[in-house]
Amino acid sequence: MSPPPSHIVLGTTDMARAEGFHAPLLTMLGWRRRPSDTTLGKLVWQPATAARPLFVVMPPFDGAGHRVGNGAMVALNAPHRATVDAIHALAITSGKAGRSAATPTTVAGLQLGQ
Repeated sequence: MSPPPSHIVLGTTDMARAEGFHAPLLTMLGWRRRPSDTTLGKLVWQPATAARPLFVVMPPFDGAGHRVGNGAMVALNAPHRATVDAIHALAITSGKAGRSAATPTTVAGLQLGQ
């Protein structure tokens, strides 16, 4: 059985509005708010009965406004770091632009992609 996605990130520039929208919906779905550093502009939820996936709302990484393709991310878990590197290499050889190397990402204070 494949592991669940690691996290889903949605970008926003209006955290209060995003929280007002997502909090009641996720609560109805049985998700709970994770303690997170809201001074960094991150809202994080997780299923009440599991550690993953995380649902994260935060400003887009590049600091620009949220729009289609900027601020949204779905991260899938891989069984090993070697798998991450192989998938990244395949994407690059398939003509996909990106970072020069697959690197870990920090979301909501958690180190991801190791």
